[in-house]
Amino acid sequence: SEKRRAIKRISIEERHEKKMKDVGILLDSLFETRKHHVTKIQIVEWEKLETLNKRRMELESRILSTMRSMERHTMNICNELSAIFEGRIEEIKGSLSAER
Repeated sequence: SEKRRAIKRISIEERHEKKMKDVGILLDSLFETRKHHVTKIQIVEWEKLETLNKRRMELESRILSTMRSMERHTMNICNELSAIFEGRIEEIKGSLSAER
């Protein structure tokens, strides 16, 4: 009886150890699968982020270029208007001087 209990206990312990080992192997496998999946997702997300960052940089560059162009055109218009006003003022001064 005592021997049978010992044999039964040993059998139960062995089955328990085997189940624990199998569960450990399964958990390791699931962990590696998840880790691989997460790594793939991270790589895809980094690639998307890099693409978006390049697009942002291109847009910023175009905006800056457009602003510089607008500034140049504005300065040219200001210079032209200034020359026109100065010329007109000289004309007015000349006509006032001629009237006196």
